[in-house]
Order: sequence, then C-alpha cells, then structure tokens
Amino acid sequence: MNKRIAALLFLAMAITMFSGCGNENTAVSVIGGTDGPTDTEDATQVEAWEYELYVEDIDYYMDKYLAAYYPVREALAYQDIASAKEHIDSEIEALGKLEKTVCPPGLEDIHSKFIYVVGLAKEYEECYRDYLGYIENGDSLSPEVDALVAELDAINKKIDESGNISTVWFNAQSAAFAHLPNGEYRSYSARLEYSWNHYVWCGDLIAGVFFDGVSGDLLSLSNGCLSALSSIENMDLPEQLKPYHNDISEAIPMERDFCQAIVDITETYREYPELKPEDMPADAQNKIQECQKTIDAYYSEDNSEWDALYNAVCAALEFADAQAGQ
Repeated sequence: MNKRIAALLFLAMAITMFSGCGNENTAVSVIGGTDGPTDTEDATQVEAWEYELYVEDIDYYMDKYLAAYYPVREALAYQDIASAKEHIDSEIEALGKLEKTVCPPGLEDIHSKFIYVVGLAKEYEECYRDYLGYIENGDSLSPEVDALVAELDAINKKIDESGNISTVWFNAQSAAFAHLPNGEYRSYSARLEYSWNHYVWCGDLIAGVFFDGVSGDLLSLSNGCLSALSSIENMDLPEQLKPYHNDISEAIPMERDFCQAIVDITETYREYPELKPEDMPADAQNKIQECQKTIDAYYSEDNSEWDALYNAVCAALEFADAQAGQ
C-alpha cells in the first residue's frame, strides 16, 4: 500500500468536523488493563457482549458517515455540487442512525455527550446541504446564503465547545473498551488507525494540490497533518506496545518537517501576496528556498524513508490487534 492513495478534497469551511485530531488524547482512559475494568459496576451485572455490541453499532454508523463524508469533499473539489449533495444525504442518514443507538448501563453520561455532538454534526450537514443548494442555483450572493453561513459558524462554535465528532466517538469507544478484556489494545488500535487515516487523507490532498491541479487550502491541510501526527505521537499505550510506538515516533520527524515546510512557505506567500518571490525581502526568499528543498526532498524518488512511518504504523496495528484478540 502506498501513501499516495487517490486524492480527495474538501472545502475549508467544512474541515472543522474532523480537524481536532490533536485533542483526541482527552478521551477517557482505559480502566483496569488486561484484567478488565476496576471501576464499580452497576447493581445489575452487564454482560461483555453488551459493550461489544455497543462499539459495533457506533463504529458501523460512523464508518457509514465517513464513507459519505470523504466523497462529499472530493465532489466539491471538482465543483460537482449535485454529487456532493447526494453524499451529504448519506451522511445525514448515518448520523440519524447514530442518534438512535443505545448504550449499556454505566455509559449514559459519555454516550449522551457523543449523541449531542452527533446531533450538531447532523444539523451542520443539513445546513450545509441547503447552502450548496443556493450555490448550485447561482445564488451565492443572496441574503439567505449569508444567514446559512452565520448558522454554520454558530454550529461550529458549539462543536468547538463540546468536542468534535471524532473525539467524542473515541471517548465512547474507550469507555466501552474499558469493560472488555485487552480493551486497552483495542482502544489503541482504533485511535491509531483513525489518526493515521486522517493523516494520509490530508497528505494525499496536499499531493493532489501539487501534482493534480486540484484546489485546496494548503495551510489547513498541512495543519491537519501536523495535528494528526501530534495525536499519534502522544497516544496513551500499553507497555508492550512501546517498542512499536517508538518506531512510529522515530519516523514522524521527516513527515513533520515536510508539513511544517508547507505551512511556512504558504504563510510567507500570504505575507507578501502582491510580490513575486524575487521581489520579497531576503529573509523571505531564503525561507521559501529552504522550504522548497524540504518539499522536493520529501517527494524525491531517492527518499528511502518514504514508507517508514507507514510500515511502523502497520506493525503497531498488527501487534495491537493480535493482543486484543487473545
């Protein structure tokens, strides 16, 4: 598998739903290690399969949501608004199913927070679908569009205050995994896989901007990559996973340098929007040249470390999944 999967793209105003990768470590910690939970159970004994079923339910509909979320952004990259609206309908349907999921005893509080943010995400997508309807009809300057943009901003503010959907999803997952044998390995695997996929997604969008001529906000994309890398690097993990996670940490600096170079070069161009590079101050020209060297080296065919992070992540996931299955 190569990191350069088919490029997808999204509008910058819609990225906030999943831009909080760096905050995922605020999720509930796994309790009790391999011997199961140590917290106090409810008076009624809860069977392990109830927690298993809960995780399966929320993961199934979150996967349905993500399966529509990414094609929406791809369609928008190619100005295919009709296709984007169609996939948004699938997003809304999946979020509606999530709102109806029920949790085992003991998870009510964390589940209610999850469902609250799911409701905000659904409200956002419904509003965004209406927004796209006006854009499709060429009414982008109508007062109704301004009102929808204001509503989208208000929903985003609530999401910022409550936690984005990926964070509350992981919180619910972790709380359920805490009641299962080897749950800490399952929690690690789920979080690493999501953060890695988000990193690859943003990274391939960057490649799409550079090589395929698609439009995209390089600053937002690069910051998304940096946030995902931070989330991976700072994950809580079982002791036995440390050698594998150390390999991940050793491979991250090259990826981080590449992403930071894009941030720096983009910010420099934005600082001098009216000037050609040769007309910029000397320090700005030097920064652009150094950043370009880093970017060129990263994409060079001679880059022997191209797949280092991917290989380390795969090894960690394989070990974690093996331990979870014991």
